[in-house]
Amino acid sequence: MSTDIDIIRAAFAHIYQLELIYDSAVPDKVLKDGFLYDEEVVSLRGPQGIFKAKQMQEVALSITTTIPRGGQKSVYIDKETDDGFYQYSFEESDRDRNHYLYASYEKSTPFIYFKAIKHAIYQCIWPCFVESIDEKNRFFAVVVGKKPLFLESINTINYVKPDAIE
Repeated sequence: MSTDIDIIRAAFAHIYQLELIYDSAVPDKVLKDGFLYDEEVVSLRGPQGIFKAKQMQEVALSITTTIPRGGQKSVYIDKETDDGFYQYSFEESDRDRNHYLYASYEKSTPFIYFKAIKHAIYQCIWPCFVESIDEKNRFFAVVVGKKPLFLESINTINYVKPDAIE
C-alpha cells in the first residue's frame, strides 16, 4: 500500500513533466485528469480549494486559488505577502477540509499550490509547506520549499522545508 508521501512524490514528478510541456501555464483540465499511479488515476485537484486525493489517507495533495468569473468577488482572501509567504484562507464549507492542511502542517508534508493566472490556467507552485496557522484570522501561512535537483530520482529525494520566515 502506498503512503501519502509516495503519492505526493509521484504527483511532483508528474507536475515537473507538465511544466516541461506547459511552462508555468498548466490547463485546469490537465490537472483534473491527473496521472496514473499504481494502476489508478490520481487527480491533482478537485472542485474545492483544499484537495486530498481519494488514494491518500490524511494530508493535502494540493490547494487551489481561482480567479472569480464575471467580476464576482471571492469569499477568500488568498494572497502573497510582503513577508515571503502565501496567505491561504481557511475553507468555509459544510465539509471541512481544513484538517488536511492541519495534518500537512503537523507532519511537515509538502503539497502543490495551484495558483490561477487566468481562468482555468494555473501556475504550479511546489513543494509547499504550511509554516504556521493563524486561527484568529483564519489562514494558513504557506511557504515554498526547494525543488529537488534530480527529479529523475524523485522516489528517494527528501524535500527540504525552507527556514522559518522571521
